[in-house]
Parts: sequence; C-alpha cells; structure tokens
Amino acid sequence: MSENRPSKKDLPLSIIQFLESELQIHREGATNNDFVESIEVAMQCIESAYGLGESRNGAEQQQPPRPSLAAVYAAGCQALASEIHQTAERLKAEGNALMSGNRPLEAVAAYTRAIETAPGSAVYHCNRAAAYSKLGDHEAAIRDCELALAADPGYAKAYGRLGFAYAATGRHARAAEYYGRALQLEPNCVGYRQNLDTARAAAARADPTAQQRQPPQQQPQPDGRPRLPVDFQMMMNQPDALRHASQMVTNMAGHLPPSLNLSRLSADELAGMGREFASFLASHNPALSEQLNASVSRGGEGNDGTGGGGGSGNGERQSRPPDYFS
Repeated sequence: MSENRPSKKDLPLSIIQFLESELQIHREGATNNDFVESIEVAMQCIESAYGLGESRNGAEQQQPPRPSLAAVYAAGCQALASEIHQTAERLKAEGNALMSGNRPLEAVAAYTRAIETAPGSAVYHCNRAAAYSKLGDHEAAIRDCELALAADPGYAKAYGRLGFAYAATGRHARAAEYYGRALQLEPNCVGYRQNLDTARAAAARADPTAQQRQPPQQQPQPDGRPRLPVDFQMMMNQPDALRHASQMVTNMAGHLPPSLNLSRLSADELAGMGREFASFLASHNPALSEQLNASVSRGGEGNDGTGGGGGSGNGERQSRPPDYFS
C-alpha cells in the first residue's frame, strides 16, 4: 500500500514534466525567447524548492512513467463530476417523490437544490416548472421552461409545460404555439395533440376579430328569415336613428327593382345594411351605439356553449382554463 501512495515530490515532478513538454512545443514553434526563458526559470525554482536538483533524472528512470498532469486533472474532474451528478440525481428523485405525494412546495426546494448542485440541467428546470405550475405560480414555471430550453432547445417536455403555463394564464395563442413545437418534436404524443386543439379553440373564442367573423348563431324567426341581434324597439325610440334608418332604406330602394320586396332581402344584404347603420351610429350617436352593442352582446350569450350565466353543463362560463394534459 505504501509503495503505491504518492509522495510529496510526485506533484512537483508532474508539474516539471508538464513544463518540459510545454517548453519542447514552444521551442519547435519558434516562440519568443522571453517565454522559453520564463519556463526554464519556473522549472529551476521548483527543483530548488523541493530539493530535486540533478538527481531528478536518475530518480525518474528508476520509477515507472507517471501520468501527465493534464491526465491527472482530467481524471479528478471526471470523478468529481460523477459525484456531483449522483447527488443532483438523488435530489431530483426526491423532488419527483414529493410531487407524487402532492407536496409541490417541498418539491420546488428539492429541485432547486438539484439545480444548485448541477446547474444547466434542462430536466431539473423543467421538473421545477411542473412544481411551480402545481402551486399556481405559472410565471415562475415559464421562466424555468425557458431556462430548460436554453440548455436543450430540443426538449419537447419543456415546450409542453411552457404551453400549459401560458394556457393557465389565459394566453391561449402562445400556448398553442408551444404545444405545436412540442408536437413537432414528439408527433406521436396524443396529449400534445389534444392540448394543441384545446388551446387553438380557446384562442379562437378569446380573439375579438374571430368573434366578429363568427357571430353567435341566432334562432330564425317563425317565417324562416334570420333574426338580427338588435333591439329595434329601442332604436324606434331614438329619432336620429329612426330618421337615418328611413333615409338609408329609401336610398337603397331607389336602386332596386320596384317589384322587389325588401322583406325578402338576403342575410348578406341585411348584414350590409346593418354595418352601414352601425357606422352611422358610432359617429353620430356613440351612446346609442354602445347601448346597441351591449344589447347584441347580451343576446349572444349562451348560444355557443361558452357564454351565459351560472349553472352547469355546456352553458357554464369558464372561470379557469380548460383542462390540459400535464
């Protein structure tokens, strides 16, 4: 055992060996004389300090070749890295167990220790993001997912959890974007596909322009003509509105065949008249325009399965994001 134990002189001898190899390289490379002289002085100082002197060559010949200083350093770093990795993995497993036990706050602490032990792991940041989402801290989850993707841009789970965090905060268009990226990386994942469809549907409902393009469907009148979502009785009580409506119909009638029955106008023609009338109200009577808009909004609630007041079933107003697969 004592023969294999390194002596105090092994390290300085390894340093001198390293300096000799550097000296040889730079001599062959025609390095400036100042550098070569500095290396030689350093070697002499180490020999003098440790009493190596001229006996160094004879002692080295009697011993087996020692590993280079670079090899010793690399081996030490590898051993340390392995130990660090094992410790971090143990902390990650502890966090996973805490998540399984529905203890996300403690799981955050465990994942944080894992990150501090081995920084830069996409997995540790992504797992902590899941714990933050469980706690409802979705902004912290977003930050962790972004750190995970900075470490591993191809990590599908980080995109998926980023999508979940954005959906939970009502940013469904962003959620759909990141669910789409996750699905590109893992095209066979059913959960990402379902979440992408859910996010797209939620984004369409939340988009005001989409609502204008797809107005709530109204029940037809008894004679089959479409029912317009406007309280015309309220309009009849507004002289300006009534006068403009009368003038608008008169103008349109002048360009139509005498035999045409205005009651038989198509839905598109009626909609065009409505848009013209709405533009007039917005510029001439903003208060009435707001009242009519409110009337339209009230008339559309509950008809597409997402509006309406309290209650349950399809008419229940969602007070939280849709259910996503985490």
